[in-house]
Amino acid sequence: MKINDWTSIQSLFDELNKRLEKMQKTDLLSVVPRAYIKLLVELEDFLNDTLANKDVKKKMSTTNAKALNTMRQRLKKHNGTYMDAMSAFRENPESPEVSSSEEELQEEESGDEGDGSGDEVWETKTKDKKKDKLLTMDPKGMLSTPRMRAS
Repeated sequence: MKINDWTSIQSLFDELNKRLEKMQKTDLLSVVPRAYIKLLVELEDFLNDTLANKDVKKKMSTTNAKALNTMRQRLKKHNGTYMDAMSAFRENPESPEVSSSEEELQEEESGDEGDGSGDEVWETKTKDKKKDKLLTMDPKGMLSTPRMRAS
């Protein structure tokens, strides 16, 4: 983001949203990750700072300026869905927000350890780790890896 390359920011934002949507459709992701909310807040702040700086806007190329305006419109439309989570993050960015599903997992861990439900909790934790890893991956690195052919 520091180099104001809004075309790449736009493409990475679209890729991230597609992946999030896929995860939500397959029911692997029931709650929007806090890292995603943090990204939306930082992106919105960076966009507003860039729009406020007239010198930077004048020096932009036409394609970069178009991408900036496109991102402004997309963020305005997209962030309406997550306004509550974003405002909660802005109020308290340091403390992790515990959702109701996470509270239930914590209660299961502390309460019922002898009935065999520990395997379910472990599976849920590994799914969460996989989701976090997916959201923090560099999409450019994933696109450059060779794909294996089915024989």
